[in-house]
Amino acid sequence: MRWLKSVEFAEPIEQQRVALLLEEGALYQRQVEVLTDELAQVGADEETVRILQSGPGIDYVLALTILAEVGDVQRFSNRKKFAAYCGLVPKNRDSGEKVGV
Repeated sequence: MRWLKSVEFAEPIEQQRVALLLEEGALYQRQVEVLTDELAQVGADEETVRILQSGPGIDYVLALTILAEVGDVQRFSNRKKFAAYCGLVPKNRDSGEKVGV
């Protein structure tokens, strides 16, 4: 974003528009940081969140998102069923002569 601040435009209105967009972007970034901090407090005591975070690539926000969308993960008897629910397991979709996965 720094380089964008240094760009000079031919028309002053273009410069003003870019400045406004940069301010708007900074505002959104601050809002995301505040909401992320609030989310961290919401599920801090959730054991399920910590368990979900133990998976590769799953950070705190993603763990909370999974929990919010799935609800009680205990309803799945094993990991394979949970993965299938999430659409991560290939499913045989053969029909008549057509073969699909």
